[in-house]
Amino acid sequence: MSARLDLTLQKFPDHEEGIRLLAARDPSGKLKYLDWGAKVLAAKQALAPEIADVVDLFHQFSGRQFDRRVNHQRHDHIRTDIYSYRPQDLASLRDALLKVKRATDKKRRERERLYRIEGAVEAEVVYDSPDLIVRHIKNKQASAHYGLGTKWCISMQREGYFEDYESNNATFFFFERRSPVGDEFDKVAVMFPRGGRDSTADAFTATDRRVDMMSLAKVHGLRVFDIFRALYECSERYPGSTSFRVYAGTATSEQLESVLASVVGGTLKKMGPYETDSLLVSICCNDAAPPSVLEEIARSAVALSTAAWKRWNGRRRTGKRRPRTRDDAPHDR
Repeated sequence: MSARLDLTLQKFPDHEEGIRLLAARDPSGKLKYLDWGAKVLAAKQALAPEIADVVDLFHQFSGRQFDRRVNHQRHDHIRTDIYSYRPQDLASLRDALLKVKRATDKKRRERERLYRIEGAVEAEVVYDSPDLIVRHIKNKQASAHYGLGTKWCISMQREGYFEDYESNNATFFFFERRSPVGDEFDKVAVMFPRGGRDSTADAFTATDRRVDMMSLAKVHGLRVFDIFRALYECSERYPGSTSFRVYAGTATSEQLESVLASVVGGTLKKMGPYETDSLLVSICCNDAAPPSVLEEIARSAVALSTAAWKRWNGRRRTGKRRPRTRDDAPHDR
């Protein structure tokens, strides 16, 4: 590498300081971009720090597309060979790289918003060994936290799938290897439906592939059968979710007040019109519903339903998913 630096300094002796800066910041680790940067510097297209910034972006995003227009428009991309760009192309190359960087940053922020965890993570260890840990996942935050890196929809913090299952009285348990080996069994989600016609547990690998208990036994040994027995007992003991109790007519007055406050306050913004109407009716049908709750529903029901319909129509126009109702069987994780 010192030979390459010496050669470049010999070719451009009037720019030693800038060339040494470019060499120090060369992201390839072998001065791959040094000669190109020196030519741009000698052509007086920019100062060395700006050239180094462009080179760094090129190293990250070469080969990436930066013009996504369609309808017979160009689909330009960053070429993979920086030496195919002339010194006078620096400005246009910089602009194209910044377009790619902004698009990449936007996608990253969207992913972070999707998986950002807000609130307490509630989970309980049900089985623990040197190589395997099994947790009872008690809320959405725990599902997002311990399900990170999987394709389970219940682990998407900004979607309502976990609530869909919870309102149907399902319980979840996550198997996790303490030392991942890089296959789909590093994490496995097990769902117990509870209370339905089919109470058989379903298991799904990190890639969201449905597997049975025998498949897990091949991975973790015969102890899986004892673990499942413990999970079943834990699931049966665990009280139904608040929303399930509301629909079942067994909620307490405090739970009914809390659910109604969430609807009125907009906490349950992702609820569709059918879910909103069904939930309000279910609250009224609970024997424990206090007069104050019934009066609030009488005052606000029409406005709440109208707002839910407006949200739904907006989602339909923008292509977002339709709202799910309690009649929708939760077949997807």
